[in-house]
Amino acid sequence: MHENAETAADRDNADILHQRVLTLFCEALEVNQAQPMDVLEHLATALGKVYREVADSHLPPRNCVCGWEPSEYSDVHSLQFALARAALSGGRSSLALSPVIGHA
Repeated sequence: MHENAETAADRDNADILHQRVLTLFCEALEVNQAQPMDVLEHLATALGKVYREVADSHLPPRNCVCGWEPSEYSDVHSLQFALARAALSGGRSSLALSPVIGHA
């Protein structure tokens, strides 16, 4: 039962992050009149920078109390795999269901 609650919480957190990133993506398209792939590359760069900052905060001498020990190559590989899995999945996109707020 507890495992199902964690799974639901993880799914809820993933949905919240997805909606926030999608909002940023749409705003960047509208405000900057940027191309979709340019915005996606900027988002990927930002995620890489977030990883670096979080990883650095977990390395000595700072050592966060959460216990996570960054492993750059396997962590980046996991992030790449997650990106590929999500990007190449045949699932229906919520973007297709979203109202149009600009043009790409």
